[in-house]
Amino acid sequence: HQVLVKLHKSDADNYSRQQLVQLRRLPGVQLVSPFALSRTFIEKASLVLAIQGNIALEAALLGQPVLVFGDTKFMELPSVTKVNRITDLPEQIRGKLSEVKPTREEIIRGFMSYLSYYSSGCYNDWEVIPTETEIKSLASQFEALRDFVEGRE
Repeated sequence: HQVLVKLHKSDADNYSRQQLVQLRRLPGVQLVSPFALSRTFIEKASLVLAIQGNIALEAALLGQPVLVFGDTKFMELPSVTKVNRITDLPEQIRGKLSEVKPTREEIIRGFMSYLSYYSSGCYNDWEVIPTETEIKSLASQFEALRDFVEGRE
């Protein structure tokens, strides 16, 4: 496998030119621009390794296998596993690469479990399957948030 390293755009300046050159010299390692589209990067990846950032969540939502190094609620998603000991990493990588991709239903249930940590109010029972109306309502809230962020209020 080839190892693609995508630095986080807010962290890219923390590496010296010499450190980046050393990374590039490692066999099979290629640096990816911090500004490359994450979706394209994730879809082409066989496995995503992350400390615990959003790229891990995005990959898990797409059903890609993910190994995280830090503690994270993303582990509620079926394709996310925490790295045990660094010496176990080769075995864990082999295991993740051989896993069956989770179903959409499994991903949704995992995402619901993840969101339950952030859901406030009296209706916080994620064991209850939401109705189509409730799902559409939640989706419209996310669409409104997207429109706001993109300046399309």
